Amino acid sequence: MVKIYKKLILPLLLLLIVYLVYSTYFAPKQGLGSFSDLSTNNTASKKIRVQVVHERGFLIDPKGTTAYFFAKDRSGIEKKIAAINGLPDGIDTALTVVLTGHLHKESFEASEVILE
Repeated sequence: MVKIYKKLILPLLLLLIVYLVYSTYFAPKQGLGSFSDLSTNNTASKKIRVQVVHERGFLIDPKGTTAYFFAKDRSGIEKKIAAINGLPDGIDTALTVVLTGHLHKESFEASEVILE
């Protein structure tokens, strides 16, 4: 009987570790994200959920390749968002969006903007 328990301990510990890693790093998070969780020294693409600030408006550069708007995180920090692949239809009525990209000092460069 003791041998059975010994054989079960390692697989159970491995399952617990896998669950903890998944729930901490990969599980979708509820609510808004925070720009302060992102580093300006890292160019890896990260996802963050933010609130669109409609009062600041939307702007498309003359070449038509990049769109700009402002978004607010859970701390109330507003950042200028540069959507390098344009904006999805319906962003003018969206409350929150999920951005994929990286943070610069004064703005967030988003390669993807997904409506929620």
